[in-house]
Formats: sequence, structure tokens, C-alpha cells
Amino acid sequence: PNPSSDVVTIEFTGMIEGAVMYLCDVQGRILLTKVLETNKVLLSVNSFETGTYFLSINGSKNAIVKQIIIE
Repeated sequence: PNPSSDVVTIEFTGMIEGAVMYLCDVQGRILLTKVLETNKVLLSVNSFETGTYFLSINGSKNAIVKQIIIE
């Protein structure tokens, strides 16, 4: 769910070759980096402060950026 206070589920169709996920704050600081091995990830966000964050999934050919809100 978005907004969330506990766990965010990130799921996308297909697999992005060489995919790496980044969680950034609004200042652009990278708070989390994770190499993706599947197209579904459960991300625990309960240790992050309330606010708006950007989730970026970058592959060798594609990039996806989504905004997530943590309550």
C-alpha cells in the first residue's frame, strides 16, 4: 500500500536485466540499495522517518521511478 508505515510491496511485470533498486529521500540521498533477483520485493519501511521518498529501479536498458509515502 502507498502510503505505508510498515511494508511496501514492489512488483512489476517481467524482469529488468541487471536491475538495482534505490530508495532516495527528497534531497536525492540514497538510503537503500538492493540488487533485484525477482520481480517482487517486500520492502520494510518502518525504520524510515515519515515523508516522501523515491523508489528507482534501474536496469541496463530501462529505469522506473515511483514516489512512495511513509506515514
